[in-house]
Amino acid sequence: ADSLVQTITVQDTTAPVFTSVPDIVVGNDFRDCGAEVAVTYTENNATDNCTAGVMFTFETTLDMSPMQFGNGDVNFYPVGTTLVYVHAEDSCGNVTTDSFTVTVNDTEEPLLGCVNSVTFPIPAGGLLVLAPTDIIVSQVLNDNCTADDDILLTLTQDSFNCDDAT
Repeated sequence: ADSLVQTITVQDTTAPVFTSVPDIVVGNDFRDCGAEVAVTYTENNATDNCTAGVMFTFETTLDMSPMQFGNGDVNFYPVGTTLVYVHAEDSCGNVTTDSFTVTVNDTEEPLLGCVNSVTFPIPAGGLLVLAPTDIIVSQVLNDNCTADDDILLTLTQDSFNCDDAT
């Protein structure tokens, strides 16, 4: 009796499928113009037809430099919105790619130092007009994201007459 040998090869050619690619929105870190953010994906973010676990890798451009990073890595993202590509790879080498954004909002107020007490005489015309720089101490004016010269200063009242005098 003759025997025959037949080889049957089964290949997985189906890439994982993303089920959830959420955007990330955070406030800035204290006194920084950005935030350290960890990007972590789990099996809830992608499924695969054959592989129980999917490996995630990420890539983006930070500070004008392309970079790749792994699942759970912490990176510093500047204030604004950064596009991040996520790749899901199964054990057979099938890869699918999607993207999400990391948005860092500047939630920190500028620091402002004012003169505690100041006296201005009302001029002969009876009207005193002040500018913010008349009462702001510039050495104590700063912000985590805005250059000092670009900070807009306003006064809730800038004109005074004899009725305002004490």
